[in-house]
Amino acid sequence: MRLLLVWLAMILCLCLRIISQADRYTSPDSHAYLYKAQNITKHQRGFVTFESKRMGRHEVPSANWPIGYSFFIHMANSITGSSYLWASKLVNFVFLSLALAILYRWYKQEAWFVALAFFSYCSMEIFSHTWSEGPFLFFVILLAYWLHKDSRRGPPRWRWAHVSLILVGMFLLRYAGLIYFIILGGLVIYYFLNKKQVLSRHYLLGLVVASIAVALYLIYNRAVSGGLFGAHHIDVSPLSLGDMLMVYMNTITFPRILVDLSDGIFYWVSGLQLVLVLIGAQVLYKAGELKVPMTAKPLIGMSLFYMGIISLLKLLIAAIDFDYRMFSPFSVVLFLGILASVPNSNVPRIQWLRRGIVAFALLSLVVNLPNQYILDWITGLIL
Repeated sequence: MRLLLVWLAMILCLCLRIISQADRYTSPDSHAYLYKAQNITKHQRGFVTFESKRMGRHEVPSANWPIGYSFFIHMANSITGSSYLWASKLVNFVFLSLALAILYRWYKQEAWFVALAFFSYCSMEIFSHTWSEGPFLFFVILLAYWLHKDSRRGPPRWRWAHVSLILVGMFLLRYAGLIYFIILGGLVIYYFLNKKQVLSRHYLLGLVVASIAVALYLIYNRAVSGGLFGAHHIDVSPLSLGDMLMVYMNTITFPRILVDLSDGIFYWVSGLQLVLVLIGAQVLYKAGELKVPMTAKPLIGMSLFYMGIISLLKLLIAAIDFDYRMFSPFSVVLFLGILASVPNSNVPRIQWLRRGIVAFALLSLVVNLPNQYILDWITGLIL
């Protein structure tokens, strides 16, 4: 019941956010996804008119964006008959619902508490926008759940097929999905060295099948666009050390990110978050519960690995985005892992800590509502 309330609160908040904005939470990337959804039969061929601050309006190969998200939008449009824009929002809502369903399978009665991570600013933004990160998060959570389940009970007969499908699905949503191929490769070696041959073979076979599928896709991309990932003229945005530190700070700030240095609400809620973290760490330490349980290790481990690889790529080639959106598989998944690490203990101090976390998550939800829009709507009803 509590998980259902979390879901209802999320859907309501997302709907209010979307209808409050004239552009319905779209960006240049969003228009590219929608264009590809409307021209799905072009199969990655052609160009998309793209606009950026540095390069203005210019033509970008359609293959710059993997086909997965646009395919889901096209299917939602075909099934419901809605516009492509609202079909994209429906896709996001469906994958959000599926992510909560996985959390329920994983954490049972505690799923509602872990799901409070979706009340974060980053989560609200990616599920409001017509972006592929929302569906991508579902696959990350599903992969983490399977890895945890396999480590305890061993793999089912068709796990290699499941692994290959999820890796291909992640890649077709975001090219950054290749990062999780590295994770699976590491697990193949780890389980082989620890005499868990069955699990190692399943992951290796799944990895090989997924790699072949991805290689064929990239070869096709190169044939139709001239580049493996479609990119020709990349809008490179190098960052200073200060800028990078700002991005890291924004990714771990739950209710809000810093855009304007004069944003007083950001400093207030960030300070409140810091106090809650310090108090929570002290309470859990004194109760002997300051540890990462097995149910949280896949989430936290995968989130930290993703952050490390993206940071390394930015330092080496610079030609990738480096913002809260790119880091959403780090921040949202990390928040899920942290909340999964807070036990539901009868210790009074831990119960008070959990209440504090719930209150803070609800505060984040309120902060991320279009409050001026709601106020104007209520005023219009009264007057």
